Amino acid sequence: MPTLNWNRHRILTVIVALICFATFFKAIVDLWRIFSPVANGALDMDATIYFIIGRGILNGLRPYVDLFESKPPEMFLLTALSLITTGTQWIASAADILAKLSLPILLAAYAASKVWRSGSHKTILWLCSTAFLIGVLITLYLDERVGAVQTETFGTFFACLYLLHIAWNDSTRWPSTLARSLLLVCAIGMKEPFVLTVFAGALLLARDIKQFWRSFVIPLMIAVVLGLIGLWVLGYWHSYFGIYLPAMLGERVTNSPVEPLFVRSFSIEKVLYNLTIVYSAWGFGIVVACLWVLFPLWKACRANLFELLLIITGSVLGFFVLRFTWVLAVFFRAAYLAHADVWVDFVYIKFAEYLILLLGFFLVLYLQSRQKLAQHTLVAMAATLPISAAVGVAGYPLQHWAFACPFYFVLALVFISYAATEKPKVISGIMSGMIIFTVILFGPSKEHLYKLNLDIQNSAKANADIAHQFDGLLDACGIGQYAGFGVFKELAFSKHSPIGPIFVPEFHKYLGEDHPLFTITYQNIEKNAEVLVLKKGSTPFGVFSTLVSQFTDKPPACAQKYLPIDDLNILFRISAHANRP
Repeated sequence: MPTLNWNRHRILTVIVALICFATFFKAIVDLWRIFSPVANGALDMDATIYFIIGRGILNGLRPYVDLFESKPPEMFLLTALSLITTGTQWIASAADILAKLSLPILLAAYAASKVWRSGSHKTILWLCSTAFLIGVLITLYLDERVGAVQTETFGTFFACLYLLHIAWNDSTRWPSTLARSLLLVCAIGMKEPFVLTVFAGALLLARDIKQFWRSFVIPLMIAVVLGLIGLWVLGYWHSYFGIYLPAMLGERVTNSPVEPLFVRSFSIEKVLYNLTIVYSAWGFGIVVACLWVLFPLWKACRANLFELLLIITGSVLGFFVLRFTWVLAVFFRAAYLAHADVWVDFVYIKFAEYLILLLGFFLVLYLQSRQKLAQHTLVAMAATLPISAAVGVAGYPLQHWAFACPFYFVLALVFISYAATEKPKVISGIMSGMIIFTVILFGPSKEHLYKLNLDIQNSAKANADIAHQFDGLLDACGIGQYAGFGVFKELAFSKHSPIGPIFVPEFHKYLGEDHPLFTITYQNIEKNAEVLVLKKGSTPFGVFSTLVSQFTDKPPACAQKYLPIDDLNILFRISAHANRP
C-alpha cells in the first residue's frame, strides 16, 4: 500500500506539473502573439498623431499652441526621443513591449520576495507562477484595450511601479518619498485620470491613515510641484493651462446631465460588465471579481468559515449597494430634468428595496466589525469609486478601461501577500486553479490580433517611401509646412509638420467647429498653406472644405518629378504658382 500511495502521489505531481507547464507555455505564446506585431512596427492610429507632434517639437513647434492633441506632453516627448535617436518608432515600440511585459515580471518578483526565505522550492515556484499568470492576464486585457504604443500603457506601467513600491517598501524616508513622487509624475503625466487610479490603489494598500498620508498624499503634493516645474522648464506652462486643460475640462470630460461624473463613480457594475461580457476572456473578470470580493480576507490574513461567509456576504451586498445607488441616482436625475412625477408606486417599491438592502448591509458590517473586518470591506468599496470615475470620465472610450489595470494589479499584490502566509493553502490554491483555467481557455481575440497586424501599415517602414517622396517635394519647392486632412497615418514620419493647431479635425469634433482652435486653424491654413494634402477621393473635414477652391491639382515645375504619390492627392495654392519655378 505505501508503494501504491507513493505512485499515486507521484503521478498526481507529474500531472499537475504538466498542466502548469502547459499553462505557462500558453501564456508565453499569448504574449508573443501580441508583441510580435509591435516588434514589426505596429502603431495604433492615435500613436501616429503622437509622432507628428514629436516631430513638431523637433521642428521647433509647441504642443497645444501649434499642434493640438488631447494628451499631456510626456507622450510627445517620448516620440520626439524615438525620432531623434532612431528616426523611427523603435524606441517607443520597444518601451511599449517592455512596459507590458514588466507587469507579470513585477508580480512574480514580488511573490518571490514574499516566500524566498521561508518557503519551500515548491511554494516559491507555485506562488511565482501564479503571480506571473495574473500579470499575463492583466497585460492581455491592457493590450486589447489600448493597442500598440498608447499613452495608457505607459501610464499603467508607472502607476503599477508606484503601487509596487508602496507594497514592497513601506519606508517613509525622503529617498522613498521622492521615488514615489517621480513615479506619480510619470504616471499622471501620461494621462491625468491615473491620479484617481493610484489614489484607489494606495487606499487598498495602506494599513492606516498615517501610512496613506505618507505613501500617497505627500508624494502627490511633491509630484504636483515637480510637474509644474517641468512644464515651466519646457515652456509648456501657458499652453497646458491656457489651451489644453480648458479644452479637456470643458469639452472632453463628458458632462452628462443625467449621469454626471459623481454619479458615474458608483457605476462599478459597468466595470464588471466590461470585464465579463464585453471582454472576450470573461474568465479574467471572474478572477478580478473574486480578488475584490475576498479583499477583506487578503488584508486580514485570517478567516474561519463564519468570517469567510461574512466577507463574501458583505462584499456582495456592498456591490449591490453601489449599483443601486447609481441606478436610483440616474433615475431621479432623469425624472427631475424631465419634470416628471417620480413619486409613483414603482419608486416607493424601489426605494423600500434600497432601504432593506442598506439595513442588511449594515447588519453584516456590524457583524464584521466584531471580527475587525468591516474597515476592509468599506475600503474595498471606497476604492471602486475613483476607478469608476476614471474609466467613465470621457464617456467610456475603449482605451480608458486601461485606467483600471493598476487597480487589478493592486488586488493581485494583496492576494500574493495573503497567499504567501496562508496555511494550508486552500483558498489561494482555488484562486490559482481559477487563474490557470482562465489562461488555458482564453487568449487574445481574433479581432484584436487582426487589428494589431493591420496596424503594421502605420509603421515608419511601411510609409517610408511616401514620407521620403513627400519630403522631397516640399524641400524642392521650399515649402515648410503643409495642410493635411485624413493623411496623418501616411505622413506620421514625414520630416515636415502640418499646419495646426487642429491638424486632425475629425478627431476633435467634440470641441465643435466654432471652437477657437478650429477658427485659428482655418485662419492659419487660409493664410499660410501652400499645399493641401488629402486622401485620394476624400474632401477636407467640415468647414475646411471651403478652402479647396483656393487650390489646384496642377503642380508647379518644382513638384512634378515627385508626383504622383501613392494614396495622396496634393493640391497647390493657385496664388503661389506665379512664384514657383
